[in-house]
Amino acid sequence: MEASYNAIVVDSGPMIRRTFKVSHDTRLVTVPAVWNELRDAAVRNYVQQFQIDTRSPSAASLKAVSDFS
Repeated sequence: MEASYNAIVVDSGPMIRRTFKVSHDTRLVTVPAVWNELRDAAVRNYVQQFQIDTRSPSAASLKAVSDFS
């Protein structure tokens, strides 16, 4: 069975290093804490070219990840 993904979750590292290369039609999602890590104006300008949704994980999602790890 082939996995199907409808979004990519983005961390701050690739944004800060500007190695963040995706198609502009790819759905991107991050969490509020990532935006707090982007302090440099040049980096913020760089990521503005991408449409990045901000979402907070639910308590159930955090528990599932914690239980898995």
